[in-house]
Amino acid sequence: MVSLGDLCPLTRQILNKRGYRSNKSKLDFLNPDYDATNYDPMLLPDMNRAVERLLLAVEKGERVTIYCDYDVDGTTAAALLLDALPRFGLLVDYYVPDRFAEGYGLNRMAIDKLSQSGTQLILTVDNGIVSFDEVEYAKQLGIDVIITDHHTPRDDLPAAVAVVDPKILVRDNSGLYNDKLVLKNRKQSATLYPFADLCGCGVAFKLVQALQLAKPEALPAGQEKWLLDLVALATVSDIVGLTDENRAIVYWGLRVIAKTRRPGVKALAAVAGIELSQIDSRAIGFMLGPRINAAGRLAHASLAIELLSTQDNERALELAGQLNQLNSQRKSWQGEIYDQAIQQIDTTNPVAIAVGDDWHEGVVGIVASKIEEAVERPTFVCSRHDGFIKGSGRSFGDFSIAAAINATSTLLEKGGGHAAAGGITVAADNFVRWCQAINDYYASLKLTNQTKYLYPTPDIETTDLAVLTVQAVQNLDLLEPFGEANPAPVIQLTNVIVVERRLMGASLQHVRYTLVDDNDSRLQVVAFNSADRFLIEPGEFGEAVRVNVLIEPSLNEWNGDVSVQGKLLRMERV
Repeated sequence: MVSLGDLCPLTRQILNKRGYRSNKSKLDFLNPDYDATNYDPMLLPDMNRAVERLLLAVEKGERVTIYCDYDVDGTTAAALLLDALPRFGLLVDYYVPDRFAEGYGLNRMAIDKLSQSGTQLILTVDNGIVSFDEVEYAKQLGIDVIITDHHTPRDDLPAAVAVVDPKILVRDNSGLYNDKLVLKNRKQSATLYPFADLCGCGVAFKLVQALQLAKPEALPAGQEKWLLDLVALATVSDIVGLTDENRAIVYWGLRVIAKTRRPGVKALAAVAGIELSQIDSRAIGFMLGPRINAAGRLAHASLAIELLSTQDNERALELAGQLNQLNSQRKSWQGEIYDQAIQQIDTTNPVAIAVGDDWHEGVVGIVASKIEEAVERPTFVCSRHDGFIKGSGRSFGDFSIAAAINATSTLLEKGGGHAAAGGITVAADNFVRWCQAINDYYASLKLTNQTKYLYPTPDIETTDLAVLTVQAVQNLDLLEPFGEANPAPVIQLTNVIVVERRLMGASLQHVRYTLVDDNDSRLQVVAFNSADRFLIEPGEFGEAVRVNVLIEPSLNEWNGDVSVQGKLLRMERV
């Protein structure tokens, strides 16, 4: 339990800047209360219908297939339901589409397979909200569909037995939720679900809680908390806002991870070289999540689901090793595609687009993120194969990928996503027209000054490097877990002097600066794999080159000595 007396002045300043000004709001933030944000799952759209249909499946002994996406959110959701649903008497298996042969979401080929195998009820997780034709096709084959999703719905919904998606509430009550998708007036929480930014695995978790209410003897109250390790993995990896209910999920989920009963999570941490007790949101985002994602990106996501579901320690280590190797291969291909794609970017267009023959579809989304950062504009990276072009898009600021895909949908074979990311399939013959259409759509929005959204707003601005002590930076860990809507603290160093620029790494791809302030306090800041972005040199012959620098403060340990080091985000001359 964190008290106000545990906070150093720097941490207090950051909390104040982020809007936590009263003592109560600070304490509520620092000590997330699981019970306080454990909202009634029956307030989610169609949850009552979903529960009724699942209980009917129990009564009739029907076979239920969990139909999931192939990313971390989808695979963890499948593992969660495979763990929980049998406790309620459901006969379940799962189906995850092949990214390359089937693509995202429900498809007719998969539905045919499930029909032939005897499935009578499909339960989607992390997909389905735009599967209009596929739901109708399943109905024709005598298969009911329950959709659980968290992506943005259209004006109409698929004709499923139930459609459980918190963003339906935002669509239908847009003025009642704030920009973090939290209900503005909590007096309305008796009829409206208070938080609409759950990930797909989070929605699956709420489905389990709803079944708990209907059959409390099947899963005693409190036992559902053992599922929070999976929900935390998904919530961080899917980059939903770590506020309100999500913050509590991740805060307590990290504690469940430290004591996890899952051999797969233990094995995954082992191959990543990290102790369970040391796993935080950064470790999930940069170490565990990418390894889980590697299964669906390069091979088949069933590897990840089996890893997260197995109770066999040896099998878990074997699967974790496979995912580790796939992740290494992913890094290699990512670098190769990036080098080719970046050469294609036409910076006279507001949307950056690159396309290559048979670029690995499982990697193009990551490359799009890297190019977006490098060229500072929304980006699509696409792969051409067999007369079609499939691509992944990434965006920021006021340009929504989901809205752009919807606006150009007449030229697409398939497309969907949310504001920051999405995917498309377009016939090769239509690709040039689609490129023009999406750039025209961007122009129609008349957006200005969008690059400001690429860089975080500093929490503190200072000319004094001495405020960044080891103790102060250690204290910032009390603000964890970090992620979307609760980023790691960012400091702007104003009017400091560059005294050294040093390249590092085998290919001189990293850069380290030494900065000094007017009181002769010093700080080293580092940018990895970004030496080509930071080119400012120290002055010659006594010239003082002054800069404003944006950093994330961190600690660096070398030979037993701990010092403060900054992760360099932006540098500009004064």
